[in-house]
Amino acid sequence: GKLSDGYYEGKKMLPNVFDPIFFNFDSMAIDSSQRTKMAKVAEYLDENLEFDILIKGRCDWYGTEEYNLALGDLRANSVALYLEDLGVSKERINTVSLGSLESNIGLSKSAASKDRRADLILLK
Repeated sequence: GKLSDGYYEGKKMLPNVFDPIFFNFDSMAIDSSQRTKMAKVAEYLDENLEFDILIKGRCDWYGTEEYNLALGDLRANSVALYLEDLGVSKERINTVSLGSLESNIGLSKSAASKDRRADLILLK
């Protein structure tokens, strides 16, 4: 997909509506502690059919750029599949991987945990 100045594929991005989904180190598995957030997103989309969702997969700075782009893609797709399982139509879900492109370099593994996430952005 195409990202540009607040738009994705021509649709306006509305960030910071939903909390990010966090992942464990080197993992794409959605932890049970994150599932309530996912249910809220699915419920919102079910009640607001005029919106789509963009899932941005992100990683911390550990690992190569190529590895992190691949892991970011796996994380975004893991969230997408979970939303589909909750009833969100596949046509309304978009994914992109940022890998570690916007991560904070040099942080400890513990401090870098905030970069191991998928951001959920409404599209209108």
